[in-house]
Amino acid sequence: MKDSDWRILYELHKTSNLTKTANLLFMTQPTLTKRLKQMETEWGCTIVDRTPKGLTFTAEGNFLATQAEKYLDLFDDVDAVYAGDLLAVACMAVAEKRGIQIPEELKIIGYDGLDIGKFVNPPLTTVKQNIPQMAKCCVDTIMHLLDGDTEIEMKQICDVELIKGGTI
Repeated sequence: MKDSDWRILYELHKTSNLTKTANLLFMTQPTLTKRLKQMETEWGCTIVDRTPKGLTFTAEGNFLATQAEKYLDLFDDVDAVYAGDLLAVACMAVAEKRGIQIPEELKIIGYDGLDIGKFVNPPLTTVKQNIPQMAKCCVDTIMHLLDGDTEIEMKQICDVELIKGGTI
């Protein structure tokens, strides 16, 4: 099931009307009907009964709509993500799939400063770590420990750089 399917079930359950739901989700009614049939095939159950008076949710459909509401509630208030660059780029892909606008609705900041952040649209805002400096600190610490120095500071702060993209 696609993430957008949860939104379809939730909105359809609220309106009980294919045309209204399609309009709310900026899709055509035939596209919505086709996706609903695909969901029913995927789940192996009838989600709604179509009658001359409109749609009626089946017991299975009501269960799925309730689960959809719970699922959407989990992430409804999220407006920012701070993650490693690879996860941040994955979040951008999920946001795009869900129709969430970056940075208007969701702000994303990565950390690592990987080149992948340059090749997404909008470019990822990231905190670039100074890897050579970090490596030097690690090697210096190990060398001091090997020399028997027990007074070495184990917590060290290394420089970072904010690479401004278009995600904040």
